[in-house]
Amino acid sequence: MSKAEGTKKVRIAYLMEEGGYRFVHFKGGDLMSGAGTNGFIPFSPRLFKTLCEKHYPGMSNNMIRDFAETVKTLSPDWSNLDRYIGFDNGRKVWDMQKLEWAPDQLDYVYSSPIKPNENTAVVERFLDQLARGDSALAQDYLQAIAPLFMYKKPTGVIWFVGDGANGKSSIIDATYRIMGNKHLASVTTAAIEDGRATPVLAGVLGNIVREASEARIVDTERYKAIGTHEPFAVRQMYTQDNITVDTNFHTIFNANNVPVFSDKTKGARRRTLVIPFKAHFIDDPLFDDKTFTPEFLGGMVTLLTREAKSIRENGYKYKWSDATIQAKSAYDSEVNSSESFLAYLKEKGIVGFYNYAKLKWEYESFCAQTGFLPLGLTTLKRTMVNETGASRKVFRDESGSVLARYVFEGASENLVWIEPYAVESKEVKVIEQAVIADEW
Repeated sequence: MSKAEGTKKVRIAYLMEEGGYRFVHFKGGDLMSGAGTNGFIPFSPRLFKTLCEKHYPGMSNNMIRDFAETVKTLSPDWSNLDRYIGFDNGRKVWDMQKLEWAPDQLDYVYSSPIKPNENTAVVERFLDQLARGDSALAQDYLQAIAPLFMYKKPTGVIWFVGDGANGKSSIIDATYRIMGNKHLASVTTAAIEDGRATPVLAGVLGNIVREASEARIVDTERYKAIGTHEPFAVRQMYTQDNITVDTNFHTIFNANNVPVFSDKTKGARRRTLVIPFKAHFIDDPLFDDKTFTPEFLGGMVTLLTREAKSIRENGYKYKWSDATIQAKSAYDSEVNSSESFLAYLKEKGIVGFYNYAKLKWEYESFCAQTGFLPLGLTTLKRTMVNETGASRKVFRDESGSVLARYVFEGASENLVWIEPYAVESKEVKVIEQAVIADEW
């Protein structure tokens, strides 16, 4: 070991032992903490320079940069501690993997100054007001946040949806007050699609977006990866390097409306979970400060840890209320109106149609009457083929005429089809049950 290297190690030991500073690697990044602070923050060259100028006056900028690189190189890797959250300055440590308190765990990266307590009644009253007395919906609000405290998380991206002044922003604010900005990101769907901002998601507990973007999403690859907690690669800004974003974090978007996804398959939709907020409150700028006291937040932590256990007992799956199930159903109908149109056809007993030009005209008429947004012919055809197996068939009617129709698969067990353009007619049975769309 050279004399210079020995000096650096002595200085690092001094900072850690006398100054109370700690430096660690965590999930591909570098973190630092100081005496009197609550947990770790991303390594900051500016703060590190201030630290060096305080303890080692006279160090040049080049020496400080070199010293910083040495600190990073010698820092221990704490990525395996991503299962722990230290509450109340580490007096209570939550094990997100076992979903229980770990009294003997001393080291942790995630931290909260909040002290958990059993005074949950005030929190339950608040949630009941948000849900307008629907206790099952109030439980959904806890379910929606609880995966923040779970290592194995259920599938899905949560959307808090409702008009303004209904409390959804307040419950987001309460979540931030519990965990703080250092462990939560706020990256919108538009920024996720763009990709340049996604590196900030590395190592966070959650992506909790206060005001989500409602812009149309064309590329849903990263959105779907986040919903199923699968890692994805993204290029780091100002470099040619790709980094892998670990998506073992929980995502909640707060919005008046869910944005439109160009992906008309069920991929993005299946991962999109809509939680309704129907209450309305008088706007009070001081409401959050008056309501979310340390005592309130401590009770909220207790409820969230209990709900995390309930989700585990349900096989790491959500168990939603009727109100949330209805909101999700309404979203599914709006996001792919072609499926709503198909449901309407089946309700009417219609099992076939003349051609796609005729069907598209009827579909657009349906959308105009119901207020849905009509999609393109490609999406309409995909829905008909995938959901019904509709294919072009030729058959004889009662008069003996040969007719060509697109008919749903399995429309009638009594139908015997003639091959299209057959030279010789085959004996067929008359359609008795089938209803054709051009006979409306």
